[in-house]
Amino acid sequence: MNLKDMKISTRLVLGFGILTLLIALMGGVSMVKSGHVAEAFDKVVNDRYAKIAALNDIKEGLNQVARSLRNSVIMSNPAEIREQLAQAEEIRHGMAEHWNMLHATMRSEQGKALLASAEEARSRYVVVHQKFVGLIGEGRSEEAKALLLGDLRPVQLAYFAGVDALIAFQKAAMDTAAQQTFDEIAGMKAMIWVFGAIAVVVAVLMAVWIIRAIGGPLAQAVAIARAVADGDPSRQFAAEGNNETAQLLRALKDMQDSLARVVSHVRQNAEALASATGQISLGNADLAQRTEEQAAALEET
Repeated sequence: MNLKDMKISTRLVLGFGILTLLIALMGGVSMVKSGHVAEAFDKVVNDRYAKIAALNDIKEGLNQVARSLRNSVIMSNPAEIREQLAQAEEIRHGMAEHWNMLHATMRSEQGKALLASAEEARSRYVVVHQKFVGLIGEGRSEEAKALLLGDLRPVQLAYFAGVDALIAFQKAAMDTAAQQTFDEIAGMKAMIWVFGAIAVVVAVLMAVWIIRAIGGPLAQAVAIARAVADGDPSRQFAAEGNNETAQLLRALKDMQDSLARVVSHVRQNAEALASATGQISLGNADLAQRTEEQAAALEET
């Protein structure tokens, strides 16, 4: 199909259809990118940050337990000692909930390995911790103190090291997820700019195409109509194609040809009428001359 023969309505439908498709495509890409951004942001906030917060709570709880154990050795009042041990047990219970959450949400193999290592350090710590609590419960404060300063300290430091390794891993994972979020946002912006630029270029090209298809032939039709109005029905022009403007130009050409034939016919009739009028005038002059001659003959008679 020749593009010059395409109807104006088809051109308009095609132009608006392409722009609508581009807008829909841009919206779809934006929705997909927005979903990726939301997913990455959710991973940062509800996964990475939540794990780091839980690990920091575990670390803080471990410090509080260490202070409670130290206080239980320093204090001499049995009620206060029991209070310190109860406080330490309550803190350990809260830490256990955090560990359960970490086990349920850890996905990566490296994270699981670090978690297993930290759990192993935690298990060694718990064994010594329970032994310490047992000594305090039996009133063997000196042995508990020696255990606190001896065996408990290394396993406690190993426990800290395991938690710190998990925190460092989660911070790195959070930084990676945050960078992915920024990359997705940058990609979405780039996509919007690209599709927006394409839409603008297509809109300009389609506008120029449609304006040329309509404006040029209409301007030519106006010039032809003005020429006919000024009494010049002989102006030549081409009427090619099958679209609406081409049909308009062909109709004007048919009207021009018909008008030219009418003018030619009128001119021919006018010329014939002028010739007949001249002949009648000559006949009238001859008749007048003969009338005068007869009048003179009568007067002479």
